[in-house]
Amino acid sequence: MNTKQHTEYWSKMTKYYSRELSHEEQLSFEKWADIIDGKKLLINMNEDLEKIDNANFSCEKTTDQAWSELYSKIKNTEQTIPTETRRISPMKLFYRAAAVLLIVFGMSWIFMQLIHKDELKLITEYSQSDITLPDGSIVHLNANSKLIYPKSFKNETRNIVLVGEAFFDIVPNPSQPLIISANNAEIKVLGTSFNVIAHEEIDKVEVLVESGIVSLTSRFDTENALLLEEGDYGILNKNELEEVILTDHNYLSWKNKIIDFREENLEDVIDVINHTYGANILLDTEVIKTLKLTSKYNNIQLDTIIESICVAFNLKKSEINNRIILADK
Repeated sequence: MNTKQHTEYWSKMTKYYSRELSHEEQLSFEKWADIIDGKKLLINMNEDLEKIDNANFSCEKTTDQAWSELYSKIKNTEQTIPTETRRISPMKLFYRAAAVLLIVFGMSWIFMQLIHKDELKLITEYSQSDITLPDGSIVHLNANSKLIYPKSFKNETRNIVLVGEAFFDIVPNPSQPLIISANNAEIKVLGTSFNVIAHEEIDKVEVLVESGIVSLTSRFDTENALLLEEGDYGILNKNELEEVILTDHNYLSWKNKIIDFREENLEDVIDVINHTYGANILLDTEVIKTLKLTSKYNNIQLDTIIESICVAFNLKKSEINNRIILADK
């Protein structure tokens, strides 16, 4: 499923559960979902809705302003629906709307937050930034990533959610381990530094440990864990755990801004530069993509790197609609 289909899927599913679709539209959506992924996401959603509907707890509107506002909007909307179409209580409708958020951000942790009524902080970044957690731990959040965490760590574990990529410098606390929910993975640490990649459109989570020990498990199989130490690189692909040798020497270039190219195609070079600097550079022709570059950049400004590439291969730079195009002169 590509990114466009993934976004369309969630948009339709939200309308599906909020009863915005007619009976015919619901049947059409179910057929479409079956074609896209065999109704996999739809089945998962139904299972999570059952868990929420069977939960025996209440949410006080004063405990979290964000959830309070959501509930109020749902309640007001429900009051305007004709009697014959009202088949669900306002509270259950609230839970169903919340379920959409549970799937997107990771059910296990958000569900825990609802129970404990902690205030959540959602950080969405379109450029790289550093975030300090309540315990003093530092999260280096890459571009186009999200981080969710409570205003304070009051429970036995420090729980956060990551969507995208981040490098963590975690303050040691053996009595209160940090647990990161990322896609279908659960990452548990006491105090260490490591990198995590968990893009929501890709069913894979990657962990590279720089120091300390990290436990990587699947949320659907918590009995099996992959223990990663300094220098180890682990992958959770769907529900399969694997420790592999990392061959990409530019893996952390987005964080340290050190890039080393060794007779590499210019197409691959540009991919690394785009990821490192959050840039949008395109190559004009297939011939340019096959040019070979050997060079090392250590904390060099993006404009300087682009200029050096243009000089080396006699290219010209142009900017169109926030894109940088490199073409033959």
